[in-house]
Amino acid sequence: GKTSMQAAFDVTIRGGTIVTADQEPLRADLGITNGRIVAMAPTLPRGTTDHNATGLFILPGGVDSHCHVEPRLGTTDAFFAASVAAVCGGSTTLVLFASQRHGERIMDAFNAYCRAAANCACDYAVHVIVSDLSVPHAAEDLANLFDAGCRSTKVRLSQEALDGLAQDQILDLLALCRTHGALLRMDAESDDLVAWLTRRLHQAGLMASRYQALAHPALTEREGTRRAIGLAELTGTPLLVGPISTAAAMEEIVSARQRGVPVFATTNTEHLIITHTPQPIDLVDPAHTPRAAADRMTLWQCLADGTLHVVASAHSMARGGGMLQPRATAMALAESSRGDPEWERGDPEWERGDPEWER
Repeated sequence: GKTSMQAAFDVTIRGGTIVTADQEPLRADLGITNGRIVAMAPTLPRGTTDHNATGLFILPGGVDSHCHVEPRLGTTDAFFAASVAAVCGGSTTLVLFASQRHGERIMDAFNAYCRAAANCACDYAVHVIVSDLSVPHAAEDLANLFDAGCRSTKVRLSQEALDGLAQDQILDLLALCRTHGALLRMDAESDDLVAWLTRRLHQAGLMASRYQALAHPALTEREGTRRAIGLAELTGTPLLVGPISTAAAMEEIVSARQRGVPVFATTNTEHLIITHTPQPIDLVDPAHTPRAAADRMTLWQCLADGTLHVVASAHSMARGGGMLQPRATAMALAESSRGDPEWERGDPEWERGDPEWER
């Protein structure tokens, strides 16, 4: 409630249990002024606005470092709706992926994305997914983004045919990241193995997306992770690999770190919760292929011992047709949607958000 007296703080949150990363939970009051926490004590005077948090936990806002909100490339939610959902779930900062289209200047892709994200309801940062390094000023644009504070970028090792980055171009990008102290994130999976398995499934008539897991066994993730680590080891560039979903891939991460390779691992929340079932289920993204219970337990153990570094939502509301794509990836669905005039023209309703969701 509001107080009529001069308050010591703009907001006081009283009686809650405060949970932080560097100390044991404690019962205390928080005082907030000008949007910043300025006091924490067993008892504080009431603020202009006073909240009673007795029986509740007070936690820092979450940072979700893996979010796809890209209406122009096929996701079906808008920035405002996605960010409100994130805040309701406790995430107050989103790190979003801005995909560069083939032939598009990298800085143009970044600026267009930031304009579209202007009505985001929470703090956000941006990774650029690099798809075409042959465009003019590619290295200059990336260097400017890195120096301006956008300290990470992303490529998909498993989707060379879609992204257009040959392995030597990925090495060039790694070298550029090292020069500017930036982090490269890589979705690592063995593309040739996945392509061969997918062709075999097509030949057998198993084209529904429920068979996707058969084209993405643990071995494809392990081989891709090993290859990504090799590229990072060659260039000495920090690398974030994932989403890791298998114990086999985590073994590669742990082994590389023991050799001193600056490689880090990320996973998605569902890999900590969902396990493989005998009944096939429809999927649109290999990053969400359910794994065995033993894989899930390994991820929890690695999270506890610090060898698994990042957990994120991988939020993506993508349109899909329920069919196993030739590359069996969500990017393939986005690629196919680029021929849809509704998306191709950059519909302003989608760029700024669906008015129904805005209301």
